[in-house]
Amino acid sequence: MYLAETLQLDGHNYPFCGVLPFSTRMPAPLKLAYVEITTTGGLFGPDLTARGHLFHHSELDRDPTTERCYQLTTSRGDHGQEGYRINNVLASYAHLHFASQPALSHALIERCHHSAARSG
Repeated sequence: MYLAETLQLDGHNYPFCGVLPFSTRMPAPLKLAYVEITTTGGLFGPDLTARGHLFHHSELDRDPTTERCYQLTTSRGDHGQEGYRINNVLASYAHLHFASQPALSHALIERCHHSAARSG
């Protein structure tokens, strides 16, 4: 939320960082569920499966046109896309449990190492 353009709260817009091309609004209906994701690209690369959870009272003001990084299935059986990537930023409502898929940590560290090597 902090990296979005604005936060809409009680009819007012508060400017935030503007890194991500969308805004968030609160309150929104509670989203609470366990999730399983399969990566489709982005910072972790494709074809990794991991578990995590959703817990939030906010929502995006519009559907971002950014790359999606996950296919997501909730414990309620809902399906969708999640994980919004812009350059090296990954924004997601899915809080991943990295121990459920140790390759996530390795992929992220490798991506950081690769990025540092390019800039240095």
